[in-house]
Amino acid sequence: IEDNIVHHTVGEGINDEGESTKIRRNLVALTIWPGDWMWEDRGVEESNIDWTAGIKANKARSPVLQGNVVAGSEKAGYHVDGEPGDPAVRRRRRQVSDEWSDNEAHGVLIGVLAFKDDCVAPTAKVRDFTIWKAYDYGVYWQTRCNLEMSDLTIVDAQLAIFDMVIGPSPLSHVPGNKYSRLEDSVIIGRSEDFDCTELAFNPKPPYIKYSKDGRSWKTPSGGFVGKAPCLHSGGPNNAPEKPFSGEMTYPTIDGLCEMEDVTFANFGTACGSEDVAFMLNPKIEDTLFPTYASGINWVNVPKENKVFYGRPSLGKVNPSDCVDMYCDAKFQGLVIDIDGSFLGSAGTVVPEHEWQWDDPDDQRGGRGDYRIPITLLTDLDGNRLDVDDICPNKGIVRDDSCTYIDEWQAYECHSEDYELLSIESLDADTETRRLSPLVLVADQYCSMYNGPQDHGWCAGYTCQKRISTFNAVVTKEGHYEMHFTGYSPQNLRLRLLARDAADYNFRLTIFYAKPYRLDVYVNNQFIIPKNGRYNEDDQLVTDAPDPATPDEYIPALDDPSGSNYVDHDKRLIHLTIRGDDPIDIRTQPVLQVAFGMPAVSDDEFYGDNLRQNLASFLSIPAEKIRVVNVVREDPNKRKKRAADTMQVEVEIIDPPAQDISDGTEEQAEASRQELQE
Repeated sequence: IEDNIVHHTVGEGINDEGESTKIRRNLVALTIWPGDWMWEDRGVEESNIDWTAGIKANKARSPVLQGNVVAGSEKAGYHVDGEPGDPAVRRRRRQVSDEWSDNEAHGVLIGVLAFKDDCVAPTAKVRDFTIWKAYDYGVYWQTRCNLEMSDLTIVDAQLAIFDMVIGPSPLSHVPGNKYSRLEDSVIIGRSEDFDCTELAFNPKPPYIKYSKDGRSWKTPSGGFVGKAPCLHSGGPNNAPEKPFSGEMTYPTIDGLCEMEDVTFANFGTACGSEDVAFMLNPKIEDTLFPTYASGINWVNVPKENKVFYGRPSLGKVNPSDCVDMYCDAKFQGLVIDIDGSFLGSAGTVVPEHEWQWDDPDDQRGGRGDYRIPITLLTDLDGNRLDVDDICPNKGIVRDDSCTYIDEWQAYECHSEDYELLSIESLDADTETRRLSPLVLVADQYCSMYNGPQDHGWCAGYTCQKRISTFNAVVTKEGHYEMHFTGYSPQNLRLRLLARDAADYNFRLTIFYAKPYRLDVYVNNQFIIPKNGRYNEDDQLVTDAPDPATPDEYIPALDDPSGSNYVDHDKRLIHLTIRGDDPIDIRTQPVLQVAFGMPAVSDDEFYGDNLRQNLASFLSIPAEKIRVVNVVREDPNKRKKRAADTMQVEVEIIDPPAQDISDGTEEQAEASRQELQE
């Protein structure tokens, strides 16, 4: 389909559902949305959610788009599923040499569009589009594929790019390892000849008025936005039936957002408002994964217009959403400048995590010292500790390199190396048993996390379920202590969410209220505690530290990932975390039994048949029994008689599984339930 002019169509100008179609050098002008065709005579189809595109090729197989122009469409310029980004997929689709290039759209609501079912698995490419005067979005992309955007030029768009990658569901506890990348592109806020009256529709035409769910967002003053952090969501947000810019499911376990060699130009004061190059999505209250930036160029962008971090929604503080405190997105979103091109030198944009913490003028957000778990503020003797002795500072750990930028509502930091730590309950009640707020303490700073909001609907009402997965900001080589408000999960997974995690390390201490044995696994392989060893019966035993050196078993920062030590007196487990391999902590109940028996000699007691005799007496397998202590009658208090007894203390516990990747953990869970019964 080459060198055609398609003008004033009701519905798509070109609709391709074929295979290997070459669509080249076509002009499609004035594409009318069927919902308001002849609306003055026949009325407007207000419920019509069809997003008509000038060129529609999302159902085509291996189309090639080159040199096309969509000039004026009441909805979208192009509705596509992208080019295959995987060379193997390109070969399979016979699309080896032909690449998309030189396509243009202007005078549209959305320049390039893809919805949840549009996908060229595993990776879709969107490249070489020029988009200008897009009322809502330059690119709106929401699919299950990885996304690679390159060679884009977007001008005069209310929001230049919205990118959302779907799946997998976090309830599967499986990371998706998916990404969205923008590179070699130019985003211009306002062109030099931008007319401020162009967008002042009065009244709004039907194709805008009756697509209110398709609106993008603006800055608080009504300005344009260049880019927002990409979204990684466990499911679609159900656009176009639902609002385009929000999410309706939990965030995924992980996700990567990258910007490389991108130029931002002309973001400043215009038309009485402030345009911003990078802004957090105001509709998102759950996790925002870090955006890694390199090779960023700035042209006519004042520093105060580079970034804007909005505030969390107070409307979400209710039993149906975030419950009794703000959710986390606005408190943990990061922009990580790798090479200094974003901030002037390598660093990170860090949110004002402490905002409204014990604010005397407004405590509706539910954040303050009174939400710190009581276990953090109580010593071993039950005495209450002064919070100012534990964490006089609130928010994410900062040093003297951090400067608060009023216009950003965030910090610019240049020394600390910030990343996200995923903290994930693997328990069956992850949605129904609340663990939050969760508090991390490091360097006398307290940070607090609530987790995602409730996204469910049950018989027309919210389900009042919230997944217990948290994403907390940590620093390289930091020393953190973590406390849950609820009882710690029986099965906890930790994972560092860092793009370059191999050399990243820190230490984490977690409080456990109950005296369980804690088994640590890295990549499903058991890690013996630092004070652990196996006795002659091949049973795991742990040695107490020397009183003169109580910290001798606490793992060092340079220890392998998963190195651990449990301080049973303080109910703390100490861990070294290095790299991005998942670390699982599995609790194992310990049954301690004490009973009296006739006194016998040591040789008789510790004979070969001891464990077997005890096993027969207690009707349990011998390998589950470990003798802990033997207390004999004091001979100075009573004369030895034949009826003298001694007190025997034993532990009954399953040995730790060495590998939990083959279903062993399910067996251990069944054994744990049996032991508890």
